[in-house]
Amino acid sequence: MPVHTSTPKTMFAALTQTQQTVFHLVADGLTNQQIADRLGISLYQVKSQRAVALERMNVRTPTAIAAQAYRLRADEGKENAHQPAVGSTRVVSTSPLHPDDFFHLLELKDISQLLSSTDKLVRSMGFDNFFFASRIDLKGGVFENEFTRFGTYPERWVKRYESRNYDSIDPVVRHCRQHSYPLTWSNHLFATDQESADFYEEARAFGISAGGTCNLLNDSVNFSGFSFSRNQDADLAASDVRRTLPRMYMLTSYIHEALRHFVPAPTESYGSLPRLTDQERACLQRAFSGLNDGEIAERLKITSRTVRFHLGNVRQKLGAASRAQMVAKAILLGLVSG
Repeated sequence: MPVHTSTPKTMFAALTQTQQTVFHLVADGLTNQQIADRLGISLYQVKSQRAVALERMNVRTPTAIAAQAYRLRADEGKENAHQPAVGSTRVVSTSPLHPDDFFHLLELKDISQLLSSTDKLVRSMGFDNFFFASRIDLKGGVFENEFTRFGTYPERWVKRYESRNYDSIDPVVRHCRQHSYPLTWSNHLFATDQESADFYEEARAFGISAGGTCNLLNDSVNFSGFSFSRNQDADLAASDVRRTLPRMYMLTSYIHEALRHFVPAPTESYGSLPRLTDQERACLQRAFSGLNDGEIAERLKITSRTVRFHLGNVRQKLGAASRAQMVAKAILLGLVSG
């Protein structure tokens, strides 16, 4: 009889990226619905990916799942300690996501303050550079201004990227135009064809090699993405990126709103405001404040099922693919207040 020598590490490595992310979120205590909202995927996908991940990891109970995830993270931390990112020591913030962490961005007076504050937030989460890009369609044309590109990527790389029209081959841009969920970069992402591989080699030469991208989409914005990066192997940094994505997604929505303070887009580009009921507004406001469905239900003296019903209506009215995108759009449309 053969002897099975599979370890949690090798079993975990055999999972797909989505299965790995779902496994860690399950270990963190998130419900299937919360995972679906966070990743921007269907509840059916979460359940199927969860079932496969737990079966392959050979765990069933919440205690066993949490223990397995803890050991994986501990082992990963030991490995990363021997393989640090080039030129720096990483301290990655994993504190709970809350809008108050970013609300001050809306109170800044000019673009230089926004650049400096965003840079500090990104670095506090363990990354070196960021870049925000937005293109807004207005009645078939393109509304552009000097602030549609904003960030700390090396200027030489930005100019090279634009002059060579790299947006036409960049896999990250392709993802943002086709999907609404955040993306963790990987070596495989940039190895699907020779053009992408050559493009990635150039980016790596400028220290842009590992990171992720969060994007906001609505009927008027063709592309609005926020990328963050550091100089490290993409696969080695992937776990840090996945843990950081929720905070980065919220940061993206606040940067988008803050930039509108300096360069307000024409109101026509966002269309008329959706009509929300009082209960829908009450649930939305508390979701914006960071409460989960159970906490909202307790505050409003209603059931969690009713909360999900109202927030489901809000998501539909806003055309949002996830809870995070719903909150982001609500911020942009002024439907919630701090």
